[in-house]
Amino acid sequence: MNFRLAGKALEVKQQEFYGTWLRVRFHGRWFLPLLLLVLLLAITGCTDRKRLNPLDPANPQTRGRPTGLRVYSIRDSVFLRWDRLELRDLQGVRLWRRSSSEDTFRVVAVLSPKTTFATDAPVQYGVRYSYTITILGKDFESPPADTVSILPGPTTVVAADLSQGLVARLSHDAAHPIWRSSLVDYPDALVVDRKHRRVWVADGLDGSIIGLALRDGRFLFRLRGFWRPWNMVLRRSDGSLLVADRYGGVVARVSIDGDVLWVDDRVSRPADVAISSGGGYWVLDASTRKVLHFPGPSSRSDRQCPFALKDPVALGSDVKGLELWVADRTALYHYDGRTQSWKTVLSGLRGVRALAVSPQGNQCWFADEAGATGQRVVRVDKDGNLLALSIGWRDVRDLAWSWSDGGVVVADAGSGVVARLDGKGQEFGRYREMDFPTRVAVE
Repeated sequence: MNFRLAGKALEVKQQEFYGTWLRVRFHGRWFLPLLLLVLLLAITGCTDRKRLNPLDPANPQTRGRPTGLRVYSIRDSVFLRWDRLELRDLQGVRLWRRSSSEDTFRVVAVLSPKTTFATDAPVQYGVRYSYTITILGKDFESPPADTVSILPGPTTVVAADLSQGLVARLSHDAAHPIWRSSLVDYPDALVVDRKHRRVWVADGLDGSIIGLALRDGRFLFRLRGFWRPWNMVLRRSDGSLLVADRYGGVVARVSIDGDVLWVDDRVSRPADVAISSGGGYWVLDASTRKVLHFPGPSSRSDRQCPFALKDPVALGSDVKGLELWVADRTALYHYDGRTQSWKTVLSGLRGVRALAVSPQGNQCWFADEAGATGQRVVRVDKDGNLLALSIGWRDVRDLAWSWSDGGVVVADAGSGVVARLDGKGQEFGRYREMDFPTRVAVE
């Protein structure tokens, strides 16, 4: 490499870079403006660097506030987390709380400046709590972080997003994620076993059933061999599962450990299944549009729904299997196993989409087309009396009864939300971080 000083030009000749010859000239008349520009950029960079301090009120991203505050609840405990601050000379973190009955925030804890999480327990069910944090320095206190709020309760919600291949456990108000799992490619059906702390998910892509830990979403096992497990129901007496494999043409019973106990292939297109007392089960056959009862996998059908079903949508029973609900596209039917009597609950409906039955079997929630107002979610008893109504839904794919308050969780794929309604049909929480939620279950 040869350097030659000629007048006011410094010429670099014959510099080879990956086989290419380059010639670079720096002329003296450009040197002074270039130097001033470099100094100006350096000064500006130092100014911006000072504003990178997240607690600087002039910081355009944070405005001096702590960031990343998030919340979720399990039972009567509220859990909070926030972003870590890599700063020296901080004195602490103040945790502020306000309940729905209070007008102002009050400090409930002062934590170490290195802490990024906190637990507030015990709290009261049915009371909405709002939280924020401030950071304490030697001679200052930061502005408060963005406020988060939550309504704790005795349940949690599990929801599945078909398009994202996502299963998430949400807080009682269905507004805050506890965990999210992407272990299931195409979550078609969903069941939560509260007693054994397990989530069952049917993967429609590879025809398997996956077990996840309710606590943290950890993978437990995968059971293969199905074609398209369409719907599942839990038999609470022993924790086993009944699976309706619609395109495989079988109903199967799976043990709590994930072993197949028996397979019944006598129904052509089992689209849904429900338990009955004495170890029996009901099956909705989509090919014949019939609802059949079987005392066991080797027994002949001993009864069936007597009504001429036009387009049966779903089945649902109470926890003991004594009462059955049948949702046809334009009607609701009820069966009482104690008296072995059938009756029409409602007729003239526009297009039933989903069904959720109470643990006692005497009530249900259903989703129905409602014309110009979109879809409605309705609560009725078995005599057809209207108990609650919510309108304005777009594409309801699933409902889950809330045993704690008689409310319901709604999976609205049309608006991409999972919403929680109380027993009167009033919404008190929703989760918006899903594209196409199609399944929900209440723990």
